[in-house]
Amino acid sequence: MSKNNIAFLIFLFVGATSFCQHSPPVFNYKVSDYKAHPQNWSIQQTKDSLMYFGNTDGLLSFNGNLWTLSKLPNNKTIRSLLSVGDRIYSGAYGDIGYWEKQECADYAYRSLSSLVPDNSIEKEEIWHIISHKGIVYFQSFSILLAYDGKKIKKISLPGNIMYLHIVNEKILFQVLDQGIFELIDDYKIKKLPNTEWFSGMTITSILAFKNSELLVTTNSNGIFIYNNGIIKDWKKSMNFHFSEVQINKAIISRDGDIVLGTIRDGLMVFSLDGTLKYHINSLNGLQNNTVLSIFEDRSHNLWFGLDRGISIVVTGDQTQRYYDYRGVLGTVYTAACLDSVLYLGTNQGVYYFDQKKKEYNYLNDFKLVKGTQGQVWELKVYDGQLFCGHNEGSFLIKGSYSQKVSTVNGGWYSSVISTKNDKYILQSTYTGFVVYSTNNGMKYSYRVEGINIPIKKFVLDYDFNVWAITPNDELYKFSLDSNFTRIIKTKKYGINEGLPILSKLDVISIDNRIWVFTGNNKYRFDGSKQAFIVDSQYDYLSCDDCIIRKLDDAHWALLYKDSISIYRDSQRINSFNISVNMEYNSIVMLNGRQLVFCLNEGYAISDSKIDLNKSKIRIPLHFTKLEYVKTKQCIPLNLDDVLEIPYNRNHIKIHFYKTDFTQDKIFYYKLDDDTPWQAVKDMSFVEFSNLRPNQYKLWIKSIDGHVSEPIEFVILQPWYFSKLAWFFYVLLFFGALKLLKIYFDKKLTQEKIRLESENERLLREHKYELENNRLIQDNLLKSKELANATMHLVQKNELLQEIKEELIDVRKTGDHTLTTKDFQNLMKIINQNMTVDDDRNFFESNFNDVHEAFFKKMKSEFPELTILDLKLAAYLKMNLSSKEIAPLFNISIRGLENKRYRLRKKLGLPNDFNLSEYFYNLK
Repeated sequence: MSKNNIAFLIFLFVGATSFCQHSPPVFNYKVSDYKAHPQNWSIQQTKDSLMYFGNTDGLLSFNGNLWTLSKLPNNKTIRSLLSVGDRIYSGAYGDIGYWEKQECADYAYRSLSSLVPDNSIEKEEIWHIISHKGIVYFQSFSILLAYDGKKIKKISLPGNIMYLHIVNEKILFQVLDQGIFELIDDYKIKKLPNTEWFSGMTITSILAFKNSELLVTTNSNGIFIYNNGIIKDWKKSMNFHFSEVQINKAIISRDGDIVLGTIRDGLMVFSLDGTLKYHINSLNGLQNNTVLSIFEDRSHNLWFGLDRGISIVVTGDQTQRYYDYRGVLGTVYTAACLDSVLYLGTNQGVYYFDQKKKEYNYLNDFKLVKGTQGQVWELKVYDGQLFCGHNEGSFLIKGSYSQKVSTVNGGWYSSVISTKNDKYILQSTYTGFVVYSTNNGMKYSYRVEGINIPIKKFVLDYDFNVWAITPNDELYKFSLDSNFTRIIKTKKYGINEGLPILSKLDVISIDNRIWVFTGNNKYRFDGSKQAFIVDSQYDYLSCDDCIIRKLDDAHWALLYKDSISIYRDSQRINSFNISVNMEYNSIVMLNGRQLVFCLNEGYAISDSKIDLNKSKIRIPLHFTKLEYVKTKQCIPLNLDDVLEIPYNRNHIKIHFYKTDFTQDKIFYYKLDDDTPWQAVKDMSFVEFSNLRPNQYKLWIKSIDGHVSEPIEFVILQPWYFSKLAWFFYVLLFFGALKLLKIYFDKKLTQEKIRLESENERLLREHKYELENNRLIQDNLLKSKELANATMHLVQKNELLQEIKEELIDVRKTGDHTLTTKDFQNLMKIINQNMTVDDDRNFFESNFNDVHEAFFKKMKSEFPELTILDLKLAAYLKMNLSSKEIAPLFNISIRGLENKRYRLRKKLGLPNDFNLSEYFYNLK
């Protein structure tokens, strides 16, 4: 077997174990995140730190919060990008041009294809763009164009070429089957000596190496060093492997690392001396093995455009990760370090490796401590002994071996109890507490009596009371006897003792005082009240959706979904973009400065050189634009300006971003000083509607506690509250007063005229009323007179009739002294008195006056009635009897009855109907 093949097999063996190596954090952006084509051919970063990607679908941009896709005409694929000043140059099939930022941070495209001589790129794919000394070069495999900002020159080439590279201020490129050439003055080219050696190879990169050497990577032939015509292998033993994985892209980072992107095996990072620092592929963090592009941003993050997705390797992160995607370790719950050996407690047992023998940046495998298979809850060092709380009991760990010291299941948590004479270890388990003595080594002593419930965590106060939390977030206080052998009193704390409904709580002892932390609220136990009270002392640790852990007497950890913030006292000093499991022992501080984070798939460990007491440099938040929601119009934002917003456009979106590309995107906003922080629903803008006229200040806060500079804006008063409107209102007011005065004056005049007219009318009516009253009185008087006259006539006629009848009777008896002549004279006188014309005329006149209206009504209803009929009706209305009426007509009573009968017929009344009653009731 050849040496190359043996080396390759060695590398494959080493590579197999490399999946357990420490490596920087990897963050993956999937197609579902950026919503464009999977393939990303080129990467650039603009001067404002925004990231841009040449995607098959077009220009893809990312500001840390929001992905945006801008498409070329005809939806062409962008193969190459280059950021120069305020422009982003791009190359596609048959097209070159640049993108310029518009007013609201969007980009507009301008094609330069019309400047290309002879339209020579019509069928060319522009794969690469570089800029050198103010000239932008666009390159396909067969043509090279130079753009000076005004015109484009086509450079003559001796054959098909590969990518241009700027090396030590020189432009170098490969001409296929001829060698490496340099582009010199006046766009002439010259060949580098002895580079025809590379004929038949495809050079993928030419990089500046040590001592003016060139590092030349090839697609399928390995990596070489070129120096003044001398060519040698860089790592000959690995060239076979390089040819198998096919190096597609390569750069040398600003930290001096050689970064290789391959077609088949992800990425590899070497130091300049050839030591493999880490190898990341789809088995240990990368989402795809085919690297199409590489870029190092200003924060030293390495971006990889993949055949499917985009990935970032955070080389400047303060932690190294151990990715256990193969499931060798399982889920890590706790960690400890003893004598330079790192121990990890997982759901599969205790694993270890010696940090002195193998550095973090080398390939490391963990080994299982014998006898510890199963769930591990706690690892803790006591007096130089490593104590392990385990599902199957508890162990002492010594190197690669374990010694079982307790068979009580579920060693969850432990703490020291120190008295004047002795020191004990108290451990919580699935069934209460057990005690270990520390004389002559740690030994199991006894189970504490009086308790048989699971205890997940506990702390002790100054009276050795045990404050404990169960797996169901129940809080108890257990009082121990003086020998710590049994529970003598148990008290459960809840709502009645000042605590809310509890979840995600932690019980903590600080300066011998008991605290319960529940995220936003902190409760301190008040001994005088025997209850918990809200205390603001640790409010700086508040968070909406996190768990708080105390690391030591000075350090705190706030555990969010995808990140961790570290505080020293009240000062936030560091943050890590890590998602740990939420067990109590999942963050461990080693030697007061190094942290171990327990992950679901492996672990992370902070760099031993970092200072946890030194604040991390924070990336600022930026406001970009204000958008009017209804009209979609936008306005650029400037922190120095106070933007005035019309009242009718008070539905707005304020866009912002933070170019921390690896941090969990959770933001909060606050509008004005006296308002609380609220969660941002969309991570790229804050939306407001129906804001009242006022001046506002808006702050944005990221999950790491960094607060932006405020943006100020004013919602203007509506037009009807403007100064001009108020002036108009004043004019309108006085005008209205004037009109009101005119109106009321007119109304007063009209009212005066109306009153005068009304008075006149009332006077007339009063006069009419008086006249009517007079007429009524006259009518009444005439009625009385008529009645009297009627009665007088009736009585007179009756009297005369009686005298007449008496005289007749005297005459008939013959007993009288009257002569015939005297008798006739008397009768004549009586008859004359019975028909006196004056009396009759008087009676007729008064009778007609009184009954004029009655006569008119009767005549209108019964036109056939005669005057005599009307008179009879009037007499009947006056309720006169037949005997009284007959003389008025100078007829007999029988003759009157006949008249009454005829009147009934004319009125259509039955024979038995009472006429007097009928006329009396007639209105």
